[in-house]
Amino acid sequence: MHSFYETMREKITYIDFMESTSDCEPHFHSAVEILYAKEGEVDTFINGKPHTLKKGELCVCDSYDVHSFNSHGKNCLILIVPADYLDDYLKARGKKHIASNYIYDEKICGDIAEIIPKFAEKQSFLTCKGYVDLILGFISDATGFSDAAEEDFHIMKKVLDYLENNYSAEITLDALSAQFGYSKYYFSRIFNRFFRFSLKEYLNRLRARQFIARMRQNESADILSTALDCGFNSLQTFYRCFTNYYGTSPKKYLQGLTEK
Repeated sequence: MHSFYETMREKITYIDFMESTSDCEPHFHSAVEILYAKEGEVDTFINGKPHTLKKGELCVCDSYDVHSFNSHGKNCLILIVPADYLDDYLKARGKKHIASNYIYDEKICGDIAEIIPKFAEKQSFLTCKGYVDLILGFISDATGFSDAAEEDFHIMKKVLDYLENNYSAEITLDALSAQFGYSKYYFSRIFNRFFRFSLKEYLNRLRARQFIARMRQNESADILSTALDCGFNSLQTFYRCFTNYYGTSPKKYLQGLTEK
C-alpha cells in the first residue's frame, strides 16, 4: 500500500523508473509522476476525477496532484521525477497547472514512451535532466497550462498533510471540518469524492501503514501497544482493519517482511 502524503518520497532525489503493474491508494508528493499504459487499460483517479487510460495513452500527475492507479495486473511505464530535476519546468509553469492530466496523441505518447526506459540506464545528472526537460516539454506543448486548480484540491492537500502529522490523535469529522472552517456535510462530500472512502476508513488505512513503518524501525516493539500508539482505539478494530487491508494477521505480515 502506498502512503497518502508520501513523506518518504520527498527525501528521494533520484529519478525513479519502473516497468511494472500499478495499484496504489490516493497519494500525493512534490514529484511529477508520469504513467504510460503499455499493455492494457489503467483506471486512474486524479484530483477527485476518474478516467480510464487506454493502451498507448499517457497521464501526468503534476506536483501535489492527488492520484491513484490500478492497471489490473498489466504492465505500465512509470516515471517519477523529483524536484531536483524540475526547476525549468516549474519556472515555465509558474503558478499555473497543466491544462489536462491526459495525453492521447499517438505520436507524442510514443515519443515519450521511447524516452522513459532510458532512465533505467546509468546516466549523468545533465543527461537525465535533458531527458526530463524533453518529456515535460512534449507534455507542456500538448496540454498547455491553465489557471490554478480548484479550491477543493487545495483543501484536500492541506487535509492530507494535517492527517499525516496527527493520525495518532482522536480525529472526528466534526473536529476536522471545524479545523478547516467548513460544514461537516460539505467536508464529507469532497473527502469522499477525492478518496472514494470515508474519513474513518482513510484514517484506519493511514494508521495501519504507520503501524508497519514503526514495526520495521523497531522489530522488537510490542504489536499491541504500537497499534494503540498509532491511533487505533481498540485491539479488535486494529486486527479487523489490518486483516481486511493486508489479507493476513499483523504477526504473519511482519514475519513475511523479516523473511524478505
